[in-house]
Amino acid sequence: MNLIELHMLQSFPVNCLNRDLFGSPKSTVFGGVPRARISSQCWKRAIRQAAKEESPMFEGKRSKYFYDQLILRLEECGQSETEAASIAAAIVSATKIKLDKGNIAKSLFYFSPEELKAAVNAYLNCPQPKNKVASAARELGRVTRDGVDIAFFGRMVADTDLTLEGSAMFSHAISVNRVDNDLDFFTAVDDLSPKEKTGSAHMGDLEFNTACYYRYIALNLDLLADDDHLAILTADERKLAVAVFLRSCALAVPAARKNSMLASTVPGFILGIARQGAPLSLANAFEIPVKGESPLSKAREAMLTHWQELKKLYGITADCEAILPEKPLDQIIRELVEYVR
Repeated sequence: MNLIELHMLQSFPVNCLNRDLFGSPKSTVFGGVPRARISSQCWKRAIRQAAKEESPMFEGKRSKYFYDQLILRLEECGQSETEAASIAAAIVSATKIKLDKGNIAKSLFYFSPEELKAAVNAYLNCPQPKNKVASAARELGRVTRDGVDIAFFGRMVADTDLTLEGSAMFSHAISVNRVDNDLDFFTAVDDLSPKEKTGSAHMGDLEFNTACYYRYIALNLDLLADDDHLAILTADERKLAVAVFLRSCALAVPAARKNSMLASTVPGFILGIARQGAPLSLANAFEIPVKGESPLSKAREAMLTHWQELKKLYGITADCEAILPEKPLDQIIRELVEYVR
């Protein structure tokens, strides 16, 4: 497997970037010690949104309203409301995407505008009436030039041919240091409260933490370039898509409580690697949590030491290793994308 890997260390001040069922920052236990945690799903959405802002190639949308969007596209192509609804229902049925009574998909479906357009055109332009629906359904399983994010993040549709394995792999981010959640007690004042009335109008509390996280992302370049993924692009276009993806991975931050805590930072350390082999997390560098001041600096030292040990013990070699802050982010990305084929 040809891989590009990003190992990142990122410190956050007061934050609650990813909440659990009870509104508390997510956590886990690693090495017998409580750690802060941010789920891969949470960070993936932030990365998708960041990539969408940077490039028109990342226009995929995850929604349960796929049927309605298909109807709108058919109507734009001249079909009446009744005809569009009938055709859309037939296409959705052929894909085996299950709808509830409100014609809303029971699960999120990942699609792009060009994908819908291709499906509608395939239906309308198919010369054989019996094959119209099947032709349209086939188009919904293909990655299009405005939906390359689907090739990176994958698509899951149970019991259908629309499922696509994502070429990008994401770990849950965990803190390199021990983290215990803290409590923020707050009050709110009524601006129009009578002078004789004292006290706050509202009181409450929120949990938060501060942490330095280890983040790991791996990209399977072989899978990315195959016929089901981005073979539709030229090598230069794939390099551009990977560059946008890598930059978004580095810079995207989950938006939770941005108006009340605004814990937006950038990674303080990145180890970018291009190599062949299986994905390999360096999280075990932090099985014993770092302690004391400057956890990021200590985590950097621990990670690089662990990486050198693994290379020596297991004969691991790398085609490219690039480190931030020794090199700026854009240079690291340029060096890594040279291994995209």
